[in-house]
Amino acid sequence: MNTKDTLEGAMKFPSGWKYVQLGYISNVGTGSADLQDAKPDGYYPFFVRSEKVVNIDYFTHDTEAVLTAGDGNVGDIFHHVKDKFAAHQRVYVIEPGRQLTGRYLYYAMQAMFKESLKGNTAKSTVESLRRPMITSFQIPLPPIAEQKIITAFLDQETAEIDEMIQDFQRLMTLLRERMQSLVDSTFSDVLGGSSKMKYLISGLETGTSVSSAKFEPRQGEPGILATSAVYSEEFDRSAVKSVDEGEIPRLTCAIRENTLLMSRMNTPGLVGKAVTVDRDVPNVYLPDRLWQIDLAVPRYLYWWTRSNVYRDEVQLLAVGASSSMKTLSQQDFMSMKVPIPNVDTQERVAMSLDAQQAYLRENRSNTLQAIALINERRAALISAAVTGQIDVTEKRKSVAEVLEDEVGIRV
Repeated sequence: MNTKDTLEGAMKFPSGWKYVQLGYISNVGTGSADLQDAKPDGYYPFFVRSEKVVNIDYFTHDTEAVLTAGDGNVGDIFHHVKDKFAAHQRVYVIEPGRQLTGRYLYYAMQAMFKESLKGNTAKSTVESLRRPMITSFQIPLPPIAEQKIITAFLDQETAEIDEMIQDFQRLMTLLRERMQSLVDSTFSDVLGGSSKMKYLISGLETGTSVSSAKFEPRQGEPGILATSAVYSEEFDRSAVKSVDEGEIPRLTCAIRENTLLMSRMNTPGLVGKAVTVDRDVPNVYLPDRLWQIDLAVPRYLYWWTRSNVYRDEVQLLAVGASSSMKTLSQQDFMSMKVPIPNVDTQERVAMSLDAQQAYLRENRSNTLQAIALINERRAALISAAVTGQIDVTEKRKSVAEVLEDEVGIRV
């Protein structure tokens, strides 16, 4: 039994539908433009190997087509385009034939193409797309009139769903802004004058640069903390690298509980970034690009490093020959001004902001779960429509309305 028979046997199609290899009902080619030809003020849209569309001052095609990336996020990025445009050399341009509408092809590829690639490799993902993978793709093909009905239905439904997703994404932004506003307003209300950082902290030390591997050390072996351990909101205990055996005697500054770790050398957005260590991390040592700071209330200084006042000052003080790598000197850090109330007030500030963060983090988690559910239902709807598993002419509540009830949150 061939692939076509297997597919049609596994799924009951409406009358008049069939599976057809895409190569028989479309023209598959690639673009010819190079990324270096992109122009910010170019007149024509330029489709590269990402979701972002840039501009260019010439076009390579004047047609209707579905475009998909040949490298990178294979099977995840699709564009439906008409008229004049330019396509990158590694972007496939699929022009529908007379039996196929471009819009239906766009939805069918979103729903089924990535899954079809799994038989082409032993890997879980395909890193590079080849033309035969596209031309051999088995696409469910209803009559043209039905394709137009399906795409009109999906255009309306997905527009409502996408608007809902945008609402939740705006909520995510508002939650981040709310937390930032709380941090800044809290420190503006802190009683006690500002003094130099050196009067707040009781000790500062750094580690040693040693040769290491990207994989984790074996159990019982020492490791060195990766600088990425401080990139997130909280300390990443898993960001530990194995150390070359000959370098082990050179390790210094073991990670200790109840301290604050800070990146002294990093990109402009990450230099000065800090996290707190809330429990011991046995046999793990500090690299030379991180500081370990001792002070009475580490969470107080952590929250201060989240303030805009602190971040702005770090941007002014951090220096470097490269625009992509900046260093904050110990002398400049120690001289930075910071509000220093008594220890009891420091603890109250830290506890209050920790509680607010926990509350907003729960809201963010619920929002992310809602977005994931909406995207899942969106994909399922498209798949059901392009395979004839639902009657799109039947009157029903829109998927967006159903999701509003199910998610339980109205933005």
